[in-house]
Amino acid sequence: MKKKIKIIILLASLLLVACGGGWSSEDSTAYIEACTSGGQLNDSYCQCNLDYLKDKFPNPNEITPEDSVVILEAAENCAYHLY
Repeated sequence: MKKKIKIIILLASLLLVACGGGWSSEDSTAYIEACTSGGQLNDSYCQCNLDYLKDKFPNPNEITPEDSVVILEAAENCAYHLY
């Protein structure tokens, strides 16, 4: 259940920043705020996740629902920040 909540939060966060070209500082801030807003994910995890996604998607407009595998990879890659 927690994993599903985290995935939903991450997908919602990506949708919030998926406008404009490239990752602006406002995009990054919005992503971190959305990621941490539920109180279950810490800043370190969310920053790691954001960095991973920025590496894979230089432009947030490139992220589509079909990229859920990459989003899950980011979650798994950064999971050590949760403990």
